[in-house]
Amino acid sequence: IANILNERLFRKQFSMFQNNQFATYLFGGAHYERSFAKDLLDRESNVILLDEFDKAYSIFHSAFYQLFDEGIYEDQNYKVDVRHALIICTSNYKSKDEVREKLGNPIFNRFDGVIRFTDLDSEAKIEIARKELDELDEEGTISENIRQNLLVNSTRLENAREIRRLIKDTKSLIEIRKICE
Repeated sequence: IANILNERLFRKQFSMFQNNQFATYLFGGAHYERSFAKDLLDRESNVILLDEFDKAYSIFHSAFYQLFDEGIYEDQNYKVDVRHALIICTSNYKSKDEVREKLGNPIFNRFDGVIRFTDLDSEAKIEIARKELDELDEEGTISENIRQNLLVNSTRLENAREIRRLIKDTKSLIEIRKICE
């Protein structure tokens, strides 16, 4: 989405905030301390990704009510207008009902939409593998036979991360073999 809009992605990984410092980060501490509001002010994008939003403790959801309702984020030091931003929250829930149950109605009802993730089909996996091969093997280290084998075997994997790892590992093995010869 960010690429289509010619924007940089502003991403915050909520799984990284599993401690007491998250409260200070969300609600603001001393002016010199890092905070969510300060990061929003410094962002270079109107595409905001709150990755693994479900990992934030539910007591912190109140910090997002005004943001999701009015497009304003406010802590004790800053007030940030993000009314023109596209805010995307991800989670690992399997259904809309599970999102509502786990996050609760107050925050759930503030989402404009819920998009269910569907597993990648074989065609999508092959396309991901093809793009990864093009990016990671610009110099043509990987033979056509191995490339085709990687494309076929990518369909057995679950996600882009696994496909990327398979291709990187294969390329590393080829390079190690060349060094050993």
